[in-house]
Amino acid sequence: MNIRQKITEFVGFVLNDSHNESDLNQLIQKLDELPLLVYCAKFEFDPEDYNDPPTANYSDTRKTINSKFPELGLYHSAQYTDDLECTGELLLGDAVDDLADIVGDLLEIEWYFENTSDANALWHLEMSYRGHWGSHLRELQLYLYRHHY
Repeated sequence: MNIRQKITEFVGFVLNDSHNESDLNQLIQKLDELPLLVYCAKFEFDPEDYNDPPTANYSDTRKTINSKFPELGLYHSAQYTDDLECTGELLLGDAVDDLADIVGDLLEIEWYFENTSDANALWHLEMSYRGHWGSHLRELQLYLYRHHY
C-alpha cells in the first residue's frame, strides 16, 4: 500500500470542488480506509530536526468542503467519560469541521513527505491520528452512519 499516494488521493478528492451525487458515498468509503494507512505505517523514528509545515488555510478548506458536501451538518455526541455513573454532557459536533481538520492534518503529512523523510512523515501520520484527527474521523464516521446510511 502506498500511504503517501492514498493520502494525496483522499485530499484531492475532498478538495476537488466539483460535486456529484456519489460524493458522499465515496467519502464514507474513503474515510473507512484512512485508519488502515496508520496501521500499515512501518517506520523507524527519524531524530532529524525539521522545520514545521506552513499553516493551511482552514477557511478555504471549509468553504470547499461545504460546497462539495452540502449534506454535512451539525450533530450531537456525548462527552466521553470513564465514569459509568456520569450522564455525560451533550456536545455539538460539526461534520464539516471534522472533515476540514482531517484534511488539514493530512495536508501537513503531505508536506512532511515532500520536505522531510518518509519516516518523519509516517511518524507525524501516526501521532496526528492518535492525538487529533482520529477522533474527528470516528465522530464523523458515526454521524455519517447514523444520518446517511
